[in-house]
Amino acid sequence: MFFNLNLIAFHLKIKQLIRVNCTYTEPDIENVCLLPEASEWPSIAGTLGGALDRTLFIATFEDIQKQKDCLPIYLICIGGQNEAAAFMKKKEVRGLVLPQSLTTLQVYAQIMSLFHRYNRIEDRLMQAMLTSKDIVSVLNICSQFFKNPVLLLNEALRVIGLCTSYKHDPEESSWRETETTGYISEALLNSMDKAGLLPELEHSKQAILVDVPNYPKRLVANIFSNGHRTVSLCVDECNAPLTMDYAGLIEYIAQLIGTYLLTNRSATGHQPLSFVDCISALIQGVHVDNAELRGLLRMHGWSPHDCYRIAILQSSPSDSLGGTTHFNLDSCLALLNDTLSVEINKNRVLLLHAKAEAADNLATYSDTKLHAMQDDNALESSINQSAPTLPEAFCKRVTTINAMCSVSMPFRDLHMLQDEYRLALAALNLAQSQRVSTKKNDADHIIWYRDYLMKHVIELCKESFDLRCLCDSGIVALHQYDSQHDTELLTSLMVYLDCSSNLIRAAQKLCIHRNSLVYRLNRAQEIAGFDFERPGEVERILFSCEILQYLDSKNGL
Repeated sequence: MFFNLNLIAFHLKIKQLIRVNCTYTEPDIENVCLLPEASEWPSIAGTLGGALDRTLFIATFEDIQKQKDCLPIYLICIGGQNEAAAFMKKKEVRGLVLPQSLTTLQVYAQIMSLFHRYNRIEDRLMQAMLTSKDIVSVLNICSQFFKNPVLLLNEALRVIGLCTSYKHDPEESSWRETETTGYISEALLNSMDKAGLLPELEHSKQAILVDVPNYPKRLVANIFSNGHRTVSLCVDECNAPLTMDYAGLIEYIAQLIGTYLLTNRSATGHQPLSFVDCISALIQGVHVDNAELRGLLRMHGWSPHDCYRIAILQSSPSDSLGGTTHFNLDSCLALLNDTLSVEINKNRVLLLHAKAEAADNLATYSDTKLHAMQDDNALESSINQSAPTLPEAFCKRVTTINAMCSVSMPFRDLHMLQDEYRLALAALNLAQSQRVSTKKNDADHIIWYRDYLMKHVIELCKESFDLRCLCDSGIVALHQYDSQHDTELLTSLMVYLDCSSNLIRAAQKLCIHRNSLVYRLNRAQEIAGFDFERPGEVERILFSCEILQYLDSKNGL
């Protein structure tokens, strides 16, 4: 097993100890020797070979001074105190200066005892990881290194493994909450957030000592997979002092645990759930615990009440022939911020996120309050205002590579992900059918579900109803009149409504005089008998027009 100077210094427990050039380093000391005389260095180097740079030497300050420039990388000096420290610093030696009262043999014996104890624990740990399928037995051995409780947390900060050999204080409130919920205490999370520790906890490749007021210290080492933190190994200060001197040790053990979990996926009873796994599961209709989801969102810097869209990015069919699919899609994704990408049924599915003021305001409400809001229009308005958008550069790139991107309407409830995905997929299929029927490969590269909503409803209804029975009879009459008299009354009406009943804009779009449009609208009203003042009349007219267009395309009328 490897050590570093800080861990050795911690275990020596000597008050007058001086550390020299002991900046944080990974454990790389595996031997301990008494310092030979300068003349013996060639034979020592031949004996130790490559291990020379990983050996800690022990000597008195008097003997060290005789060495001149024949000094090792790691050195424990006995005596000399500040003078010895200055000498070692000048020589760029990493080491410890101990009081004159100690002998080299005493120090050697203490360090060898430490090496033997840790090596025995490491042997038991390696044996347990080779033979045991139970993470608890592995963590029980890990706890012996620290003489404190050891636990594993997944990406959502849920406890997925806990040692039984060392216990937490049952009266400590944050631990009681953890025992009850299975997650890190919310109050502790808030304290860590205020201290600015959460981003570091999420991304740090080095051990972190979490030390916030009113809570026991916690030493954390992250385990990464494909660049994402999946598991965190934690040691809580309950029985013995905990300092950053243990940093190198916990990082080493975390690496071993990470390898163990890869080969024993059932050891924790369930897979450590990552944020990507969680979103993928929700899209596919797999239940995800609300607490799990909230924890993952928080660690990702998102909120359940932020605003989201689902987008499906699909490459051009020609890409697969040239083998450029992944490159082209990745070039699009590189232009997006605040977006999560997963692969579902060979589709590149994007979760677009926006954290706007409207979303932030709603974040103060509980789920119950949100559902109890009486002003649905206000809620819908706030969602639309904070909805994620697609950058212009992304849209241009999608068009350039002849890809298609179907985008859902905005939503806030992530448990709607499966339905939103199905709707976006439906819009994509409708747009692809439209491409085939119109033979226009450059049409609708960015597909908004809202534009295909009525078409999708019609597709859903056609299997259960004769679509003509869903049409307003007056609009059907108007359609027949146009067919018989070669007029464009229905088209003029649709353009007028599409222009939000603006006569000037509608007339310009139709390339006719305003008075001509007024005449057509009056004539259409005479034939169809519609009344714009009637509630829902505009929606009925537009829906009927969509059905008639659909039937025309299918030659069904």
